[in-house]
Amino acid sequence: MIISQADDTSSRAASAHDKEEQETTFFIQDSTKYSMTFLAAFRDRNAWIHRHVELRNDSMVVDGDTPSAIILPTDLPLKKMVRYAREWNGRRYRLDLTRLNISTVSYRYAVGDGRTTLFEGIGTADLDPSFHGGAEGVFEDAGQTFGMNKYHPNDTTCQDYLLIGHRSIAQASYIRVSTNAKDTLLSMGMNRR
Repeated sequence: MIISQADDTSSRAASAHDKEEQETTFFIQDSTKYSMTFLAAFRDRNAWIHRHVELRNDSMVVDGDTPSAIILPTDLPLKKMVRYAREWNGRRYRLDLTRLNISTVSYRYAVGDGRTTLFEGIGTADLDPSFHGGAEGVFEDAGQTFGMNKYHPNDTTCQDYLLIGHRSIAQASYIRVSTNAKDTLLSMGMNRR
């Protein structure tokens, strides 16, 4: 019986210890530098994966390993609009992006035929909370390959997303996944103008 009790106590202690090791603690140095939507998704996506995660400005520090900090993409200039454009098949595509804070961009896209705007959209989008897993997309142009970070629009019912060049803001795409055929035309890469 004593061995059983000891085993039972040990397994309860081990179980409590395992739970303590799995629970993730988060430290956000300045939450005003990120959107609340991003922070909630970031906590949800990274819970139980690491023991301790810190967001310090544009750096993510995991389990206290500061030398191996993961840098959040901040290549777009803060509060300055960057325009991307492309002409293809008689249509003009335009995407304007402005980084609002570390996690969020505002966007405006338009597609026209030179005389009228065929469709357009405007909103904000947040960095995918698993950005640190690697580039979400790849854009190839003239033999060059660009890694892309994914941003999810906050105010859309479609499965839209933005891809913005990783470590180079020369390329971007707005991709709209919907049943409307004309919307899929936005899924091409655009060059910075």
